Amino acid sequence: ARIDMCVSKDIKLPIDSSALITSSGVVGSKFVNISPGAGTKLTSYLT
Repeated sequence: ARIDMCVSKDIKLPIDSSALITSSGVVGSKFVNISPGAGTKLTSYLT
């Protein structure tokens, strides 16, 4: 799946961050889980 989303400009994410669509259970709702990377270079978007 692919989603497009906006991240507030005041949120700073390392360039090696990742996003994963996950579910809270078998019938649970889905959400986007963003895991920050360990890098020092920041980005304003995820791919």
